[in-house]
Amino acid sequence: MTASPLALLDHALWADARSHAMLAALPADAPERDEALRLYAHLAAAAHVWHARIAGTEPRHPVWPTLALDEAQALARASLAALRALVADDPAPLARPVTYRTSTGAECTNTVAEIVTHVALHASHHRGQLALLARRAGEAPAATDYIVFAREPATHAAEPAPAADAGEGLDIGGALPILRVADLAASVTYYVDRLGFAVEWRDGLAASVRRDRASIMLVAGDQGHAGTWLWLSTRDVDALYAEFGARGAMLRHPPTNLRWGSRECQVRDPDGHVLRFGSDLRAGEPMGEWLDGAERRWIPTDDGGWRERV
Repeated sequence: MTASPLALLDHALWADARSHAMLAALPADAPERDEALRLYAHLAAAAHVWHARIAGTEPRHPVWPTLALDEAQALARASLAALRALVADDPAPLARPVTYRTSTGAECTNTVAEIVTHVALHASHHRGQLALLARRAGEAPAATDYIVFAREPATHAAEPAPAADAGEGLDIGGALPILRVADLAASVTYYVDRLGFAVEWRDGLAASVRRDRASIMLVAGDQGHAGTWLWLSTRDVDALYAEFGARGAMLRHPPTNLRWGSRECQVRDPDGHVLRFGSDLRAGEPMGEWLDGAERRWIPTDDGGWRERV
């Protein structure tokens, strides 16, 4: 039985983490380091370009960009995660044909399944080259073969188990926030390019974007008001905030330990909507300030209250 496109993308994310750790260990003066970084940046940008072709957006990077190691990793993980989001819950998009132009200008058409398979195989090819360069530099090459991935399911990112039914025959689905936007095309581009979401669907004056398990509907000129706030969970808010910064997102407040038990950052979108991303508290760091909707900063006090910073 062949691996599914979803399994191939899970492997690519797993293998990317190992390749990044291997490259981070290369000596700064190793003659192989520059070529390894060039190949890794290409690997990341290729996934980014293919996702842009599927989403119908303009890629922000060429296929051979100049990126620092951590910038390349952020791009790789965001692009692979966006591709994964396209097929994680519904296999139907795999059969959708995508017409695009190659880097030489030729017009081609392939299905999403063919593109995802190509992205995975292309990445494996270059990871082999990276392993060879690491060995030449005196470092142990990372084991990124698919068979190793398949043998070690305990090392894969675990998906949360679905909640049990709360009532007889009742199946209330997850909440889907709807944000009113002034310019649908500009908002979709922002969420895809700056926040790493993928386009789920687009129809007239509305579109849905998704990253991992979070979906947001964008509607032009209807359903709500500017300045809505959303809260989204993440495993590592600091890494996510760094990625947003590298992507050029509109940063509002850096990750901060907050009294109610989460570590949060804030970013905003072109319509003034605020997205709060939260994860577990960072041990050993004190509780920090809260930035409210009016741009006022509040400091926690010892008596459990808040004092406005002036």
